Amino acid sequence: MKSWFLALALLLSFGLSAPRYYKVQPSAGETLPDWAKLMYSDHPNVWAVDDAYRQWRQTNPDLKTTYTQYYKKWRRGTEPYINTQGFVEQPTPESIQAFNDRLQQLKTAQGNRSGASWTNLGPFETFNTNTGPTPLAKSEQANIYCLDQSLSDPNIVYCGTEGGEIFKTVDKGQNWFCVSRNYDIGAPGAIEVHPTNPDVVFAGENTNIRRSTDGGSTWTIVLSDANMYTNDIQVNPGQENVVLAATQNGLYRSEDGGDSWTRLFNEACYDIEWKPNDPAVAYVVRNDPAAAICRFYKSLDYGLTWELKDNGWYFSDLEGRSDGGARLAVTKADPNRIYALLIGEAKTDDSGFIGIWRSDDAGETWTLPNPPAGGPYDANTHPNMATIGPTGGYHQGFYNLGFDASDKDADFVMAGFLNLWISTDGATSFYCNGGYCGNSFNYVHPDCQEIEINGDDIWMTSDGGVEYSNDFFQTHYAVNRGITSSDFWGFSTGWNEDILVGGRYHNGNTGWYENWMDGEHLGLGGGEAPTGYVNPGEGRLTYYSDIGGVQLPESQNGYARYFSIGKYPNESY
Repeated sequence: MKSWFLALALLLSFGLSAPRYYKVQPSAGETLPDWAKLMYSDHPNVWAVDDAYRQWRQTNPDLKTTYTQYYKKWRRGTEPYINTQGFVEQPTPESIQAFNDRLQQLKTAQGNRSGASWTNLGPFETFNTNTGPTPLAKSEQANIYCLDQSLSDPNIVYCGTEGGEIFKTVDKGQNWFCVSRNYDIGAPGAIEVHPTNPDVVFAGENTNIRRSTDGGSTWTIVLSDANMYTNDIQVNPGQENVVLAATQNGLYRSEDGGDSWTRLFNEACYDIEWKPNDPAVAYVVRNDPAAAICRFYKSLDYGLTWELKDNGWYFSDLEGRSDGGARLAVTKADPNRIYALLIGEAKTDDSGFIGIWRSDDAGETWTLPNPPAGGPYDANTHPNMATIGPTGGYHQGFYNLGFDASDKDADFVMAGFLNLWISTDGATSFYCNGGYCGNSFNYVHPDCQEIEINGDDIWMTSDGGVEYSNDFFQTHYAVNRGITSSDFWGFSTGWNEDILVGGRYHNGNTGWYENWMDGEHLGLGGGEAPTGYVNPGEGRLTYYSDIGGVQLPESQNGYARYFSIGKYPNESY
């Protein structure tokens, strides 16, 4: 493969914008290996980190921590930008434009030479393996960063994927189609549908905010600013030309529907909400870098001016405190009720979770229903909801943080981290309802990204896809048909019979056989290995470095036979 084509392939895979990953810091007092110290330094050499990491992995082959999880995202995000000395060098606007011009030339030249066309093979939808005559769809398909449902037409929903795409459904998640494939966008971190016109949509992707006025057919950049990665966008339901955007580079406001913007705050802002019964009232949570905590602000004039509200709000002056971000939730069932979820550390030895505060008077005063702030954590009475286990372990910070409250029951709250948690008593207590802790009804993929509750509709997105429920999540179903955004790390095909297999980022191994429905793949299990091999002979035999061998069934609802393969291939992580 020519070097220019390899570079082109990498840039196409990751996009020519700043990568979406948050610097998830290890807990205070945690002893880091040398490679992690290098990674967390101000200007790390990527190759030096890789070399030290490989050596460390030889004696720690299975250890999973906050910093090993961050390494995966950091390494993937930096890949396209490594210069000849091994340091990260972000592209200039001029180089981005030059690349796009060159890409267009290559597309035109290739089309003129071959006239070749490509067909998407999926996965269009992923199903559980060995679950009987009617396989159940499973959220083990694509990482969905954000989602928003139209309030004026609830059948219309948009979502943004890690693969840098925006998908739309017009039948409430039964079928999705991509509306951004003609645009070189980054992975959207926030998406917002206009409250009365579902054709008007805002999407925050890397350093840009884009707007569509025709239901996603075309997208225009309306705001671009360095380091602006967008966490939330809100269109005011009373004055629909007022738009707020909470970003890592501050709070932005528009009074003309997004044509022009003013930056109101310079500090990172994490989330925005409007008061359900008074659109003039707005809330925002904002980083205070001097105090290393998150603070709550309230506006009475559609977000034009803001006042700090800290009566009963979280504060810490203890050593080791840090602000990891926050999310807000409001409810039509009680318009004065606000919940605020804070992550980070309140003090040394905490690990990712500070607490969920509650206000019953529109933010004027606050209480902590489940004290204390941060640790010590208790699995039964005060769990650490941010970490893999209820009392500790690794976490992924703001990368995994979904939060909302029911519009029908003000005491019903859902919080998504690595695991999914539910409260039915106004955030006084929570129980784990999915992720690493399992689920009694159906699979819930770990690593929750977004939670949105509108009336009876509950949407939860994760590293695996979209879940939908209309009964307070007593039952829930994977609704991912058409979200063709699986991220393959390994891939192989068979030629005696048409078989496709591969290992995917976040979503394990998948397989498809020619007798099955087009694009309907089985989820075969496994982790995140660059794996997947097809035996060239008969019998539909396939092999994987993390789960062994699988004989694919002749029919999709048949029995997949798992077997040992003895020697395993060498695969570089």
